[in-house]
Amino acid sequence: MVHAARACTRSPTCSPPGTLAVEPGVAYTKFSRSTMTHEDEDRPYGYSIAPFLGDPTLAQQVFVTAEPIAARRQGADPQVFLIAESGFNPYAAV
Repeated sequence: MVHAARACTRSPTCSPPGTLAVEPGVAYTKFSRSTMTHEDEDRPYGYSIAPFLGDPTLAQQVFVTAEPIAARRQGADPQVFLIAESGFNPYAAV
């Protein structure tokens, strides 16, 4: 999930780059680092939208049925990219 104002494309590629809050070491994190435009830095994903709401340059992994909805309720305009649309095959890591 990213702020819509960052003008990200489907890849996602964002301008300007920012910080990515993500669970370290999971397969899709490694995949996204090898195939997508990189954010400037990573920080651990804290399972909260509070950092996202307070930082317009933050992108974060989310549960697509939870955090984007909560962020909208708090007045944010999140844009969501599904990892499956990037070509990641979750069954390849099993």
